[in-house]
This record gives sequence, structure tokens and C-alpha cells, in this order.
Amino acid sequence: MTNKETFSINRQLGDTLNSYAINGKFQLKFNGKNSIYGEHWAEGNHWLGDIIGVYIDFSQRSIFYTRNGNNMGVAFSQIEVGKVNLN
Repeated sequence: MTNKETFSINRQLGDTLNSYAINGKFQLKFNGKNSIYGEHWAEGNHWLGDIIGVYIDFSQRSIFYTRNGNNMGVAFSQIEVGKVNLN
């Protein structure tokens, strides 16, 4: 697969098809469009000290996030993955 998409500093993470982001305040995920995802966690100061983890499973072509070690579920599946040459 070849990715010919270009990125611009005028766009935010998740604004394009090969860019991924979540927003805890609005409980949304972004990947060219938005939809409901995860937990509502960014309101006021109660989220201070939370640890948000991101995991990319290249073999399953998926991305999931955790909040304080708790899996919030698969956010993105069938992500585009390039070939890696380890030689």
C-alpha cells in the first residue's frame, strides 16, 4: 500500500484518514470523521494524573487506548500498515 496523503500543520490529529486521535472531554475518536468512543474523562481537573496509553497492534491492524491501565476498547481497526524490512 502506498500512502500519498500529505499532512499540514493547519490540521489537527485525526482530521485525515491516516491520522488517529481521541478526545476524552467529548468522548470521541477522530479519523477523518468522528464517532463516540471510550470514557468521558477530561472535565474540569478530575482527569489530572490520569495516564492515557495508546497501543498499536500492527498484526491485527488496530489501535486501542487505555485510561489508568483500563482498556477502553478498540478505537480503530483495519488501519493502513506499511511494510517493514528488517534486513
